[in-house]
Amino acid sequence: SRNCSICVQEFRLNQDVISLPGCHHTFHAPCILRWLRDNSSCPVCRANVREALRNIEQRHSQVQPVPGEYDSNLVTISMRT
Repeated sequence: SRNCSICVQEFRLNQDVISLPGCHHTFHAPCILRWLRDNSSCPVCRANVREALRNIEQRHSQVQPVPGEYDSNLVTISMRT
C-alpha cells in the first residue's frame, strides 16, 4: 500500500517509515511508534510484533554480524520512491 494504515495519509519522499518484522506492513514512524506504546500487534493483521522481534533477536544472537550489513526486516527508515 502507498498509504499508512493508521493515519491513512500517503507516504511521501523522505518521510521516516517503519516496516514491521514478520508481516512487513509499513507505517509512518510516528504513527506506528505511538500505536506500539499501547499495543503489541500490527494494526493491520494483528501479528505479534514483540514475538517477531524476539525471533529475530534469537536468530541474530546465533550468527556473527557482518560490518555494514543490516537486517532489512527490522526497520526501514527514510522511504525513497
